[in-house]
Amino acid sequence: MTNGQRLRILREMRGFTTATALAKDIDVDLATISNMENDKVKDFPSRHLLTLAHKLEVTADYLLGEEDADLEVSDALVNQSFRLFLRKFRDSIPFEMEETLLGVSRLTGAPQTVEDWTSEYHKLQWVLERERQKWEKKSATEKE
Repeated sequence: MTNGQRLRILREMRGFTTATALAKDIDVDLATISNMENDKVKDFPSRHLLTLAHKLEVTADYLLGEEDADLEVSDALVNQSFRLFLRKFRDSIPFEMEETLLGVSRLTGAPQTVEDWTSEYHKLQWVLERERQKWEKKSATEKE
């Protein structure tokens, strides 16, 4: 898959039905996006690469075909959004939770956006807190 093909598929999967919609959203010339999608530029311009990566919730390395290039795009989006989620919340996620979320990332239908990963994380926190409370209540009852 070329970088242009990857960009077009990502754009569509992220809900930008046309190159025009993406160009407007990130304030870039339509011709620039079009040329990138049609592989008319050898390398993505660095001034647009990070903006595109951020908007499409992938790393710049993925856009350049240097990371997860061997995966189907939907699987790559799971990996990419998970990496970005971890980067964003690295300091607040306990290691055990990170391992649990990594297991979730291997399931069919795993989250494909940072927002969905954040939601999944909060659900797991809630479940774990409920289980902790049950355990504390059971322990207190056994001590009596």
